[in-house]
Amino acid sequence: MKVLMYTVAFAPKVGGVETAVRFLAEQLATKATPEWDLVVVARTPGGEFPDHTLPFPVVRTPSMRRLWQLIGQADLIHLDGPTLLPLIMALVQRKRVVVRHHGYQAACPTGLLLYEPTKTPCPGHFMARRYHRCLACNLAVGGPVASVRSLLLTFPRRLACKLVRTNIHNSNYVRRMLQLPRSRVVYYGVRWSGGEGMERPRSAVAANVQTPPPDGAENARPTFAYVGRLVSEKGLAILLEATHKLKARGIKCQVKLIGDGPERERLEQLTAAYGLDDHVTFVGFKTGDDFARELRDVQAVIMPSVWPETGGLAAVEQMMAGRLVIVSDTGGMSEYVGPAGLKCPAFDAEALARCMQLAVEDPALVARLVAEARERAMTHFAPDVTLRDNLDVFRHAVYS
Repeated sequence: MKVLMYTVAFAPKVGGVETAVRFLAEQLATKATPEWDLVVVARTPGGEFPDHTLPFPVVRTPSMRRLWQLIGQADLIHLDGPTLLPLIMALVQRKRVVVRHHGYQAACPTGLLLYEPTKTPCPGHFMARRYHRCLACNLAVGGPVASVRSLLLTFPRRLACKLVRTNIHNSNYVRRMLQLPRSRVVYYGVRWSGGEGMERPRSAVAANVQTPPPDGAENARPTFAYVGRLVSEKGLAILLEATHKLKARGIKCQVKLIGDGPERERLEQLTAAYGLDDHVTFVGFKTGDDFARELRDVQAVIMPSVWPETGGLAAVEQMMAGRLVIVSDTGGMSEYVGPAGLKCPAFDAEALARCMQLAVEDPALVARLVAEARERAMTHFAPDVTLRDNLDVFRHAVYS
């Protein structure tokens, strides 16, 4: 069977969706042959990225005519997101289509379910037909023309998703929010590299949490980290406020912000305002061994999102690596972590501070949670598990 996987976000861009898409494509190309013959169509320009090193062909930024031809040659169309043009082309050609929803684009014009004027979770204005609220939300991120356009495009996008063979959601939370027919939940698969600073036995994890390094008080501070983009919806201002609260209680810790983004300057200013210059480090974007080295002294990774994350790829990666995760109790992130981490309400700096303090003062609890986290990650997000579930969806779409 010839599979066309269409994606807007792909390497060399870096992010959670890009990682998940590439990983699934690599699995299909290396472990699902000869049943499935894969080609990836990406709207992302390749630049100097070595496409020839990938185990599948990649067609970059095709013309409309070329895209029509590629869709016509495929038996199954796999869309990473409800991108309207290829979705309509595939339905017109009466192809078998599955749509994987990495966001909320089929029920929210911005795809975030975040009400931009107040930066708070959206209660579902589009689904409740409060379209004036959607326009107000869109105006906060663009002009009036873009706002109207974004709203209007949501209607055909949602209608088209109701016509496909299967809608794949990366969490039960997303499935509930989108309310689409013929839905299946397939979690993200997580690549287990076992690279430097990643693969640590459970006993070593417990020892790392309980035994401070001997190099003086400054080095003995417990270290937390955030991993991801520096954007407002990730709740990093809440993390800084929580760190400030711990400092006021006499609990000194280090916080690394690993990543970059448009909020960096504002967060640096907030760090200075809280007097946290000696507590917070802006590491910047890191990959490979550099990324792993930054995490070697980290006891817990914090994901304090203020929007309902659709999944929790970054959290699962750290769970699989044997680290405690502290997350906001909302969206797919909370679902991915389950009972194997510490959770706090979004926007609640005091609750986050209590979780961080618990991670410092209760090493026995931390040791238990990291053991449970590794077990949960290997049970639900291991590559063979998620590949099996994806192939089950594909076969159902093609043969039923």
